[in-house]
Amino acid sequence: MLIETKLEFNKYLRLMFVLTYRKPIMVFVTFAGLTMLFSSIFYFIGFKIPMDNPPYYQLATGFGTVILVPFSIYRSAKKNFTTYGRLQEKIFYEFTQDQIKISGETFNSEFSWDKTYKILELNNWILIYQNRIAANIIPKESFGENLDEFKRYVKNKPRIKNNFSPVKKIIRILLISLGILPFLLIGIVYFFSKAEPEEFIIPNDYQGEVLVFFEQHDGAPIKYSDGKRIYEIPDDGILFTQFKWNVGFSNRRFYFLTDGKEINIDEVGQNYSYEQGKPDSDMVSVMNKGPYFYKSADGINYLFRAHEFIVANRKSLNNYSMETKMDSIIETNFN
Repeated sequence: MLIETKLEFNKYLRLMFVLTYRKPIMVFVTFAGLTMLFSSIFYFIGFKIPMDNPPYYQLATGFGTVILVPFSIYRSAKKNFTTYGRLQEKIFYEFTQDQIKISGETFNSEFSWDKTYKILELNNWILIYQNRIAANIIPKESFGENLDEFKRYVKNKPRIKNNFSPVKKIIRILLISLGILPFLLIGIVYFFSKAEPEEFIIPNDYQGEVLVFFEQHDGAPIKYSDGKRIYEIPDDGILFTQFKWNVGFSNRRFYFLTDGKEINIDEVGQNYSYEQGKPDSDMVSVMNKGPYFYKSADGINYLFRAHEFIVANRKSLNNYSMETKMDSIIETNFN
């Protein structure tokens, strides 16, 4: 059986991408990088992803995984293709029962089937490995009608590893799918569990505790703007609203409203820790203290569900305590 081949760079490049991203570890790393990249982007454009600090590291890691890794694959493929002249030559492969003979424009070689480490079939390629790393690359189209005959050659030589069996391909697909599945589930849960977007209007120059009590019949009427819930926080930082409890991944924004101009307030995580000497010490931010549930004496029904925040300059965020203010409200309004 005689086969003639000649590689083109574009096809060689696609093969390098396939060989890289067919590895389960690369599939996992890529999906992890995509998750970090998009969650970081969502954070910086205003979605409230639960992070204690701005995700600069996650953004850089995600960018490197999703952008720089493919770019490095391209550069490496380009360098290999131009450096190793044999990749650009017209090459003839002759397969006999005992040997594989290879003839190029500048070289000739032959080796027995016993010296073959494994043979790998991809969608458009047959790769003949003489060791764990180096492989001879043959496009499937070069075999023409001889592909099935070549596979029979290989199957009749049990010492040569190959992936011609459909069972092996199915197992590999299942393993890769299992690696992807957790990320798909996270994406599905996030998509179907998004809370209504919320905007909190904080009184100008206010610093202190902010408490929002939901499902209060006598509370402030429900108000929307452009599909977003609007919470207008009173001067004392306590809002009773008729809005129902907002369920799902949050997408919230805080701002002061000064002379009709919105001034955004940055949000930090619940575990934020201020470090002395930082230049942003006087920057006013919001610390999310999380939800607060208060049940009736029978422990079955909620008397209220609330959300707690602290608005203050960063060096003072940890100086406030929600307990005293919450206890006072419970005593006055719910006992």
